[in-house]
Amino acid sequence: HYDLPMSAIAKPNGHFELDKVIYPALPPHPDDKQRQPIAANKPVMLEVPLSWPKSAGDDVEMIRLGLVSYPQKQLHSVEEGGIRRVKSIVLLNGFDLSTKPFVAEELNGIGGGNLATQLHHAGWDVWLFEYRPSPLLDASARFSNMDDIAAFDIPVAVRHIIKTVSGELGKPGLEDKTQIFAFTHCVGSASMAM
Repeated sequence: HYDLPMSAIAKPNGHFELDKVIYPALPPHPDDKQRQPIAANKPVMLEVPLSWPKSAGDDVEMIRLGLVSYPQKQLHSVEEGGIRRVKSIVLLNGFDLSTKPFVAEELNGIGGGNLATQLHHAGWDVWLFEYRPSPLLDASARFSNMDDIAAFDIPVAVRHIIKTVSGELGKPGLEDKTQIFAFTHCVGSASMAM
């Protein structure tokens, strides 16, 4: 018996944990004459299996993950050798961390600001991926490993981002020939490499 918080073992109640989390706006781009802060989109909930079923026919328990984006007004992409590379990047946190340090307001005004701000100001479409070890998610209290992250979490996030950016570029249906970029550290790096 594990000593888990009730939120981690309770059945989902229809409320997504990230709906209560505030992701700060990024500072305006220096060239923006209107000086409009860059707001985060509402978190998107993704569901994945907690782990592989022990045997065929077993029920699969699902957990919730989240994606938060700071979109560009216009996406940029290049096509080379039949592959479309989109200037869109997903940021993955490390073990027991959320992605909030990537948007830390305390770093704005120091150098180029936090990582998300620097990337967005350089023309990147920025996505924050709250996957299972994020303390903002109930899933963080559940036992899992990097194999689960590599097999379930990362593929569903990448598929969602690629489908979204393909639609924004007006080229749906080319998802299998579209690439995005990733910035990862710690468990995020090891899981991405698997």
